[in-house]
Amino acid sequence: MSRKHPTRFYLLVFLLFATLAPSIAQVVNIESRRVDGKKPGWQGYGEVWYSYVRNQNTAVSVGTRLSLVYLKDRHRYLFITDASFNQTNNTNVESSGFQHARYNYIINPRWAMEGFGQLFFSRQMRLYPRYTFGAGPRYKAFKGDSMQVYLGGSLMFEHESLQNPREQYSTDRLSFYLSWVLSRHKFIKFDWMFLYQPRLADFSDRRIQTEARVDIDVLKRFRLRFATSILYDTRPPSGIPRTFISSRTSFMVDF
Repeated sequence: MSRKHPTRFYLLVFLLFATLAPSIAQVVNIESRRVDGKKPGWQGYGEVWYSYVRNQNTAVSVGTRLSLVYLKDRHRYLFITDASFNQTNNTNVESSGFQHARYNYIINPRWAMEGFGQLFFSRQMRLYPRYTFGAGPRYKAFKGDSMQVYLGGSLMFEHESLQNPREQYSTDRLSFYLSWVLSRHKFIKFDWMFLYQPRLADFSDRRIQTEARVDIDVLKRFRLRFATSILYDTRPPSGIPRTFISSRTSFMVDF
């Protein structure tokens, strides 16, 4: 992207947030969406993906994702949006989506502070939608030529509206994550993320997610991605299973 026309990119972000319907997992792996940009200005990638999910039903999904980051001095602005269509048991086609905005302030080479807001929508999970806001520190535990390890935590507030039957809930949660990235080979990168989100007033009400992915460069700006995710929720909405297992294959374009 050219840095000479910043207004175009602000307009693009606004249109994405305004027009795309708010993915099927209750917890979204933001670590896997961070853009590893170091140059000032706008950077990002687009992704077209295929996903297979098996829980109480069998679902096949296709969708698009866009991740944008703007860097300036110690400031980093991250914008992420998803839109997908899901077919359940070869009969029903349902839309779902996700939007996330995050601000990162770099304190020193190891520490940063972050604040975020997100909107999540899923008909299959009865969420119409879930709003989440939070903030907390991010720590770079290790960074070498081929490996990086990050730790982070935040306090967040969430409000969710459920349908069929209609219910509403608001709660505070803690969110802790461990992110590990390995890139020993020039054209292959592997990363793994572990996420733990207990309810602040009751740690027995918690969500646990782990996700692993492999990125393979096929051309200068084109990549293939293979990812698998497991999510466990001790207290999901009524009628929704506790465990979600999903896998996806994506075609990605960097810009």
